[in-house]
Amino acid sequence: VERSRGLGDVYKRQYQNSTHNTTNTTLDSPCQIYVTGYSEGNWNYTLWVNDTSGNYAQNGTYILRYDGTAPSLSSLGVFTPAGANVSGGNITSRTNVTISVNITDALSGVNSSAVWATVYNASDDMVASITLTPANGDLFNGTWDTGSNNTGDGVYTIHVNGTDEAGNTPSAGMETTLELLGAPDLTVTNVDWSSNNTNPGCPRSGNSITINITISN
Repeated sequence: VERSRGLGDVYKRQYQNSTHNTTNTTLDSPCQIYVTGYSEGNWNYTLWVNDTSGNYAQNGTYILRYDGTAPSLSSLGVFTPAGANVSGGNITSRTNVTISVNITDALSGVNSSAVWATVYNASDDMVASITLTPANGDLFNGTWDTGSNNTGDGVYTIHVNGTDEAGNTPSAGMETTLELLGAPDLTVTNVDWSSNNTNPGCPRSGNSITINITISN
């Protein structure tokens, strides 16, 4: 706001949630209005001005929503195509898993295009970056292809976080783990059998046969 020739006082009227919580404040020219240190919520500002003849006018009301609180994350899960929650567990088949989290923000709301998951191996190398998209209400989902070329056997850490419309991001986010196990490497090393016949190698009708199989992994 800048005072021009013939202009009298310029002042602001400040409200929070429709309540006039401060006295009218006369402004210098030019002036800046700082909003630091205010409590969270909706703030309405009206600028009034009078000229040297005593005429008053106002330029309408500006609404400022101050949000200094980061979103809240909960219910982090990792689900197989069959719907089993394997968060903190393991899988043996290389398949797509669904990373799911609830995220809420009471003031400015969640930025639906800024919720993500990052996956790290045991060496703390990032192996996947996944965008989570709105699914239902506060639920966000994303897909991790555990069969990609850069994911061998081992324990992986899944870190999830998100941002609200005011740009606030939780400092820690949420984490869980998933262990990828290789398929069993089974080798049959020996097979033999015997019967309860007096001649075990020649069983007859009605005899029992026992089969022994030796497997190594």
